[in-house]
Amino acid sequence: MTGYATSLGVDISACLTAGTYYDEVENDIADGRAAGVQGTPSFFINGEFVVGALPYEDFTDQSGTLQDGFKTILTKAVSAAK
Repeated sequence: MTGYATSLGVDISACLTAGTYYDEVENDIADGRAAGVQGTPSFFINGEFVVGALPYEDFTDQSGTLQDGFKTILTKAVSAAK
């Protein structure tokens, strides 16, 4: 993974050697856990907690209830922002 970052021109020394962002990352992890995040991918879109690698289109959950996929959630978010 560090090879990819280096190939993009990212200076990884501040992150990996000096630990410059260690506290910030730990705080972000703690914030995520406090918000209910238990794994990735997890997203908050306009306050809606979305968990997992969901399809772009709308989908149906195991109970047969239609849920909003990313297409609908993003469309709503863009419309609300206008």
